[in-house]
Amino acid sequence: MALSEFCFSQKYKLKSSDDFRKVFAFRVKVTNQHLALYAMPNDLSFNRVGVAVGKINGNAVVRNRIKRLLREAFRLTKDQQQAQGFDLVVVPRKGAILELVTLKDSFLNLTSQALKFLNDKKRR
Repeated sequence: MALSEFCFSQKYKLKSSDDFRKVFAFRVKVTNQHLALYAMPNDLSFNRVGVAVGKINGNAVVRNRIKRLLREAFRLTKDQQQAQGFDLVVVPRKGAILELVTLKDSFLNLTSQALKFLNDKKRR
């Protein structure tokens, strides 16, 4: 196995505030009890992810841990996600259970919901 399989490459990250603004403005949002996921199609063959964690979730130490967990959940599930070619912004909800297993399941469910929602939106 190559080491690159275990890395979270820069190409999978949303970095600029303009990218985040575009995804939020596209207004496709799906939620569950742990996360809110905003999605927008991109012209790539893979998903990119950005994480937005507000001060409501805790101090800087807690927020950084949440970001690490969410990026890891994305990295571990990126091959299993049904939807490919999207920019995703993940926002944790207040009081969410922040365990990696829970976040992975939430991530997979939300990406499939977003795909269904976007397909329905295209048909209209």
